[in-house]
Order: sequence, then C-alpha cells, then structure tokens
Amino acid sequence: MREGATAPWPDDPPVCSTCGLRQDRFETWYGWWIFLEPVFLHVNLVPVELRWTVDSEERAVNWACADSECQVPHDAVCGRADSPVHVGTEILEIWEMNRRAAAPGA
Repeated sequence: MREGATAPWPDDPPVCSTCGLRQDRFETWYGWWIFLEPVFLHVNLVPVELRWTVDSEERAVNWACADSECQVPHDAVCGRADSPVHVGTEILEIWEMNRRAAAPGA
C-alpha cells in the first residue's frame, strides 16, 4: 500500500532521483516515505487521490483532508514525467515549474 510513497529512506538526500529536485520528505503511517511538493493548494483544486497532508505527528496521510489545503505527491508532477492528465491548471503549473527547474541529465 505505497500510494505514491516512493521516496528514498532518510539515509539518502531528499532529492528526486528522476529530476534532481529537492523535495519535502515525510514518512507515512505505513512506514514508507513520500516526497510532497512544497506547495499548498486548496483541496477543491486537487483530485482526491492526490490529496496529502501532514498530521500533528509529522507523518504524511492521504485520507480525507480535514484541512482546506493539501500537498500533492512529487511523483504526480515530476518534471521528467509526462504531463499529468485530468488535473486542473494549478497542478499543471507545478508540473511545468518542475519541468523548467529539473536538473539537466538527472
């Protein structure tokens, strides 16, 4: 049950191995680690399956966000991945920003 939680363990730097960008890394309640974009979006702008929040224990959770804002997993908007589909312009803008900032040759 990884649900996009594919970040390296804390022994490694919090850098996406695909694009080379630093990310916010959090442990999930099921023991995996996930990179979350350091951008907060209103939950109405984010598909349910991409809504993540960090709880009071500093763990990433992706069940119904009680907060009005959430973060999206980096895998969904990695600049070296294909453009996300079925998402709003805000998420596409994050992907485009990551695409421009991705390390050459990463």
